[in-house]
Amino acid sequence: MLVNIVKIGLSILLPIVLSITLYMMDKKTKIGKMKLIYRQIIAGVFFGGLACLATEFGIKYNGALLNIRNAAPLTAGLIFGGPAGIIAGVIGGIYRFVSTYWNGQVFSQVACTIGCILAGIISAFAHRYLFKGKRPMAIYAFAIGAITEVLHMLLVFVTRMDDIFRAFNVVTKCEFPMIIGVALSVFLSVLSVQIIAKEFVSVRTRLKRKKTIAQLFHIYLLGSVIVAFVATLLFTFAIQDGLANSNTKELLTLNLNDVENSVKENSNDDEALLSKARLLTKEISIKELYDREKEIGGVKLTEELIQKCQYYGIDEIHIAPNDGENTKTRFSSFTEPEKGIYDGNTQFSFKDSEQAKAFLGLLDGRYTEFAQEFRLNGAENKPFKYAGVTLKDADGNITGFIQVGFGKDKYLEYVSDKLNEAIKNRRVGQSGEIYVCNKTFEIVAASNPEKVGQKIPVKTDKEYKEKTVIKAVNDDVQTYLMFSRVEEFYLITTLPESEAMFSRNLSLTLLAFMEIIVLTALFIHVSYLLKTTVVDSVHKVNKSLSQISSGNLDVHVNLQKSEEFVMLSNDINLTVDTLKGFIEEAKHRMEKELEVAHQIQSSSLPSMFPPYPTKKEFDIYATMNAAKEVGGDFYDFFLIDRNHLAFLIADVSGKGIPAALFMMKAKTLIKNLSKSKPTIADAFNEANKSLCENNEA
Repeated sequence: MLVNIVKIGLSILLPIVLSITLYMMDKKTKIGKMKLIYRQIIAGVFFGGLACLATEFGIKYNGALLNIRNAAPLTAGLIFGGPAGIIAGVIGGIYRFVSTYWNGQVFSQVACTIGCILAGIISAFAHRYLFKGKRPMAIYAFAIGAITEVLHMLLVFVTRMDDIFRAFNVVTKCEFPMIIGVALSVFLSVLSVQIIAKEFVSVRTRLKRKKTIAQLFHIYLLGSVIVAFVATLLFTFAIQDGLANSNTKELLTLNLNDVENSVKENSNDDEALLSKARLLTKEISIKELYDREKEIGGVKLTEELIQKCQYYGIDEIHIAPNDGENTKTRFSSFTEPEKGIYDGNTQFSFKDSEQAKAFLGLLDGRYTEFAQEFRLNGAENKPFKYAGVTLKDADGNITGFIQVGFGKDKYLEYVSDKLNEAIKNRRVGQSGEIYVCNKTFEIVAASNPEKVGQKIPVKTDKEYKEKTVIKAVNDDVQTYLMFSRVEEFYLITTLPESEAMFSRNLSLTLLAFMEIIVLTALFIHVSYLLKTTVVDSVHKVNKSLSQISSGNLDVHVNLQKSEEFVMLSNDINLTVDTLKGFIEEAKHRMEKELEVAHQIQSSSLPSMFPPYPTKKEFDIYATMNAAKEVGGDFYDFFLIDRNHLAFLIADVSGKGIPAALFMMKAKTLIKNLSKSKPTIADAFNEANKSLCENNEA
C-alpha cells in the first residue's frame, strides 16, 4: 500500500519539478536562445520520457494500470506549446502500447495509448486556440486535466465493449485517483511556473477587478451547465434506481419460483418411490407370506426383504392382503426391525384415516399404482411419503398391495440430493447464489456445492415477509435476497448489490462522463461564438467610437456578423453623418455671423487715411489683420486737444465675438476718459474700474 502511494505521489510531483527545471533553463541557459520549435522539441522529449516513467510507476489492477501518465503531455502542451504536448503524448502512448510485452497489462492497452496521444493533442489545441499561445490560469489547467482523464475513462468503455462488466470494474476503481491525480499535477505545474514567472494573480485581486462580458457570460453559463448536469444525473438516478430495483425483484422472484418448482417436483417425485415399490413386488407373494406365517407362527418379513428395503432407502414397508374395505396391514416392517413389527393385535386398518384410505383404490381396480404427497401418516401422525403398487397372483387376480414409505429424514435427504443436482452451479444473474436450508438454516442444497452443510451466511437484523426483497450481508458482501418456505425447506435467492445496481451505476457513470465531455465541448463552442460574434464586435465598435470621439469623423463602422450589429453599425454611421451635417451647418452659420461681426469691428476702427489732411506736422497709418474673422486686437488714435495726439494699440484676451465686443467697450471707455481726465494714469485707472464691474471673468 505504501509503495503504491509513493508511486502515485512521484507521478504527480515529477511533472511539477520538470516544468520548473525546463522553465529556468529556458531563462538562464543557452537553451532560451534557441528557436522556439527546438525548445518545444526538447520539452516534448523530456515530458515524453516522464510519461514513460509514469507507465512504469503504474499500479496493476485487473489487467489495467492505474497511473498519472497523461499529466506529462498536458503539462508540456499547456506550458511550453502545442508541439511539445503532441511529442510527449506520442512518445508516452507508444511506450504504453509496447509495455504490455513485459508488464502484461493488456486490458486497457488501446484505451491508454489513445488517451495519452489525445492528451497531447488536447493540450496543443487549448494552448493554440483557447489561450492564444499564453499559459492558462491554473484553475483552467485543472479543468483540462480532469476532462482529459474523463475522456480516458470513456475510452476504456469504448475499446472494451466485449467485457463491459470488467471495464466498469476497472473504471470505478481507477477513475477517482487518476482524474484527481492528473488534474492536480497539471494544476500545480502551471501554478508553479506562473509564480516563478510572476504571472500569478491572486484570487482577491481577480475578484476586485470588474468582470468583462465574456467573464460574466462564462460564470453564468458554467452555473447553468452545472445545474443541468446535476439535475440530469439526479433524474437519471431516480429512473435507473427504480428500474434496477424492479429488475432485481423480478430476477430474484423468477429464480425463487424455479427453486420452488424444483422442490415441489422433487418432493413429489412419485416415480422414484413407485419404481422401488415395483421392484419389491417381484419379491413378494401374498400366498408365500401366508405360508411363512403358518410356518413360523408369526408375521415377520424375511431378513432378505428387509435388507432390500434398506438398500433402496425405504423407511417402511406394509403389505396388505385384499380384504376389501377392511384391508389391514398384515405384514409390516421398518428398515430398523427393532422398532417393532405389527402383529395380529396391532394391525392398522386402511379405512381408519383419510391418508391411508386413499390406497384402497389399489384393490378395487381404480388404479394399479398410487403415490401420495408428503404428509402426516394415519398410524403415528408423522410426516411420511408413501407409494403403493397392486399385488396379483399368477391368474391376474388382485391379492393385495404393497406400500412403501420415506420418513422425514429420508425424505429430506432424498429431496436435498435431488435439489443439489438441480441447482448445482446455477447462478442468479452473474454471481448471485441459491440456497436451500432446513429449519435450522443449515444448507442442504446450494448453487455452490462447497457450501452444503454450512450455516446460511446471510445476516440480517429484521424479520421479513416471504418474497420481499431484503438487503443483507452475504459473506461480508452487501446483498439483495428473497426467501420463501416450501414444506420443510427455506429457499433463498441472493444477488450482490454491485451486480443488482450494475445497470444503474453503469448508466450514471457513462452519462456523467458523456455529459462532462459534451457540456465541455458545448461550453467551449458557445464561448468561442460569444467571442467572435459579440466580444470582438464590441471591441471594434469601441475602437471606432474612440476614434470618433477623438475628432475623426471619417471613421466608418462596418459589422456584418449579425443583424443587431449591422443595425448598430448603421446607427453609429448615421449619427456621425448627422453630426457632420450639424457641424457644417453651424460652421456656415458662424462664418456668416463672424463676417457680420468683422464688418462691425472693421467699421469701429479708424479706416480713413490720412485722417487729418490739414495737419502737416505728422502722418499716421494703421491696419489690423485678425487671426480669425473677429478678434481682440484693436487700435485707435485721436486728438485730445490741438497739440496732443493719442494712439492706442491693445489686445483683448481671447478670440471671436466675445473678445471683439470687449474690445469695442474698452476702446470706447479709454477714448472718452482720455479726453476728460487730466492724465493717462487717471484715464486708465477709471477705465479699469469700469471694465471690472460685473465682470467675473
